[in-house]
Amino acid sequence: MSRNCFESIWQAWHFSDNSQQTQDSGRLFKIWPVYEYFVHKFRSVYSPKKELSLDESVIPWRGRLKFRTYNPGKITKYGLLVRMVCEAVSGYICNMEVYSAEGKKLEDTVLSLLDRNLGQNHHVYQDNYYNSVKLAETLLERNVKVCGTIRANRGIPRDLEEDGKRLKKGQSAFRRKGDVMVQVWRDKRLVRMISTIHDATIVSTGKKNRKTNIEIKKPCAAVQYNKFMKGVERADQYLSYYSVLRKTVKWSRNVVLYLLHCTLFNAFLFTGH
Repeated sequence: MSRNCFESIWQAWHFSDNSQQTQDSGRLFKIWPVYEYFVHKFRSVYSPKKELSLDESVIPWRGRLKFRTYNPGKITKYGLLVRMVCEAVSGYICNMEVYSAEGKKLEDTVLSLLDRNLGQNHHVYQDNYYNSVKLAETLLERNVKVCGTIRANRGIPRDLEEDGKRLKKGQSAFRRKGDVMVQVWRDKRLVRMISTIHDATIVSTGKKNRKTNIEIKKPCAAVQYNKFMKGVERADQYLSYYSVLRKTVKWSRNVVLYLLHCTLFNAFLFTGH
């Protein structure tokens, strides 16, 4: 394809009929046909292994947009937030959802991301933004187990929080409600974990402290969380090597390019399997 041909196509690149847009159309209307097609393929062509990770990615975008997000703690501070479910080991993108600021509850977002995995005994690793005791119980009813960090105001018993303040480094305490276990562990700071997979066992990490030469031990839930939480980060790492995003004044074009890039990455992993 010549440069002039590419530029002509690029200028006229649209993905839905604007004349059919109504007030009830969602904010992703401009990309919806392409978005729906690719995400359906991600979910249907490959069955992931048991361990999954749920986390966030960002499509860079600094233009004006109602649902553009800003996170000063990220390398890419401005952009479109994408929530992903990836296979924990390989990084295969199983499902994704572009955040459009339309008032969807967090629990509903997690359930919609995991809808194809419900009832299949998957283990989902996610951080404290998503985890809560209520969500863990809801997912257990749908035969999905979770593990991850949890915030103090997401259902942790008050007495356990008080016990955590008195812990010395390396000590832990836990409470259990049925299959839901909440554990606090003192490291450099207080670490709060929730798991419906593990018990409160303290295990060796196989590493030693450089200064004291003492073996480092952590809760089993924390060790497994560190091992299986990196699926989305692994996908981001691969996508960053050969970025296909281009400068444009249309946010929809960059989202579709990002979807195409994710498709190439998944195809690369799928053929490898």
